[in-house]
Amino acid sequence: MSEQELFGMDPDEIPEDMLDFFADYDRMEQLRKDYQDLPWGPQRTELNREYVALADKLEEPFDQLAGRYQLAYAYILGDDPAKALPVCAEFMALQQEHPDELDGGSVAMIAMLASSVARDLPQIPKAQCAALLEEFHQAVLACHSGERLWEYHACEYALMTGDREAAEAHLKRFQELPRDDLSDCEACEVSGAAEILLRLGRREEAMAALAPVLEQRITCAQQPWEALSTLIHDALGRGDVRAARQFGKELLRRPIENQNDLPYAGALLRLESADSGGGWADAALLERCLSWARQLWDQKRRFWFFLGAGAFCRRLGQMQTSVRLSLPTDFPIPGADHTYSCQALEAWLRAEGEKIARAFDRRNGCVYYQEILRRA
Repeated sequence: MSEQELFGMDPDEIPEDMLDFFADYDRMEQLRKDYQDLPWGPQRTELNREYVALADKLEEPFDQLAGRYQLAYAYILGDDPAKALPVCAEFMALQQEHPDELDGGSVAMIAMLASSVARDLPQIPKAQCAALLEEFHQAVLACHSGERLWEYHACEYALMTGDREAAEAHLKRFQELPRDDLSDCEACEVSGAAEILLRLGRREEAMAALAPVLEQRITCAQQPWEALSTLIHDALGRGDVRAARQFGKELLRRPIENQNDLPYAGALLRLESADSGGGWADAALLERCLSWARQLWDQKRRFWFFLGAGAFCRRLGQMQTSVRLSLPTDFPIPGADHTYSCQALEAWLRAEGEKIARAFDRRNGCVYYQEILRRA
């Protein structure tokens, strides 16, 4: 039935399936407007998921791809980043079927997300991580943009596998290439490069590079908070509580609101363990974050939280034998009347952190995460 025929009909004569068809289109358009008006978070993610489901039902390639592009970022920025990986895989498969629906830059960014998320999941084999990184590179070459961003991710992969020489080479090329349309936001780019410099032992360069972020001349939703968390862990790893204290004062300005904030909570909990009574974190923060940490897929975020939470419980156990926490009934540590042994909590948190560390180091073929735990 043509559009002209449809609109020339009496409304009562329009077939039911056609009415449902147009209702789905209207609903999909409303969903798109609604989720784009919301901040990143679970509500936006859920509306975005519904949009993708309708796009699949209507078999509209552009909306299927565009919806998944937005959904991948919804998981990254407002939910559980690890959940973006299957969405990226669906996007790339659909893009192969419909190569002309979206521009090459969008394809490159989804390939970048897939490569990045895979590295943070130790159950993803190293060979698959390498393949996803290469897929990202091919997408960058195809759209003639994003080489700087790719060099950064190649540097991260080299560090992940313990190849310091390759990491230095990729970092040098990253620093030499100009920013382009596919570059990360400037604040995150500076913070990420500084973290790499810290891992390479070039701390003075890292601090100089971070100055505009720490002085908040350039900011974003993630910065300077991620940078401050990194610096707290770096300072405590070196035994410099005084420096960690200065970074902690700034990080305290960031409210811990959801599971994406777990790394910040981990940094503050670890700081409280080293500077007890400093007001950096308390049992209420631990209680709020424990449920998030158990549900999160993202292993890297869980690791940094468990590191700080375990140190906090160890310190707490030096002052008291137990702590009252309102935890779910299925929490793996028994607690009579919501009273939990500090020693048992520490043991469980340490075991969870060690499990993740071993998984990462086994997959990556080098000892990095277990060394962090040892120093902590």
